[in-house]
Order: sequence, then C-alpha cells, then structure tokens
Amino acid sequence: MLNRLGYPWLGWAGMKDKFNYSEFRIDVFEGAKRYETGNMNFSALYGLEACLMFTDGWEEAIRQRICELSSHLRNGLMKIDGIKILSDCTTISGITLFTSDYIDKISNDLKAAGYKFSTRGGIRASLHFYNCYEEVDRFIRIVKKV
Repeated sequence: MLNRLGYPWLGWAGMKDKFNYSEFRIDVFEGAKRYETGNMNFSALYGLEACLMFTDGWEEAIRQRICELSSHLRNGLMKIDGIKILSDCTTISGITLFTSDYIDKISNDLKAAGYKFSTRGGIRASLHFYNCYEEVDRFIRIVKKV
C-alpha cells in the first residue's frame, strides 16, 4: 500500500541521505519512514499558542464584535440601490456575500483601495474582531460610489 499512497508531502527526515546538504536529491526511504517530514514549525506553533492564550476567555466578546461589524456592513449595503445580499440574513456571521450588476467595477475599486476579499458568485467580505467600523464604512462608501 505504501507505494500506492504517493507523497502528499516530503521532508528531509524521510530521505535516505538526509544529512547530505551538498546535493539536492529526492531519495526516500522504502517504508513508512518516508513520511517523516522533519522539524516541526516551532515558531509558528509558539505564535499559535500566544494567539490562543491572548483570545482565551474572550470568545463571546469576539463573536459579538464580529456580529456587530457584520450587521453594520449588511445594513449599509442594504441601503444601496442595486446591491443584493446573498448571505442568509436570518443569521449573522463574519461572512457577507453580495452582488450587483456592477460587481466587476466594485471589485476593482475595492482592490484598488487595498481591500482583500474573495469573489465567489459575488463579493465575499469576511470580517473579524480586529476590523474596525472605519474600515467597514469606507468599504460601504466605495460600493456606494460605484
């Protein structure tokens, strides 16, 4: 079965000559040892731990902040003629999907203003607790201008 699994990832620890730093050669072990990737990304793990420790106990406040910002965004977008909210408005989350006949122009103007978003059948804005009302208001103004 090992030969049929392939390699979803490769790491230095799965190589037969793993301490040969002078040449780059993919020569994996024959057994399960070929799936050893090497060192873990400790700096990222420490960063993740710090983030989790920072937000521990703040889950409800974070959820509430996200919902408030999303409601603000949706309320602002609903006041603009030609904007159709595609997200389920009976519930609230950090994600708001909307569309318009001018979606390409809106998308270009938002990108030019430095906003990052996804285009999945419209514009998918994803807010989080670190966003601020000023960013949301500016976003709404750009959409309204188009």
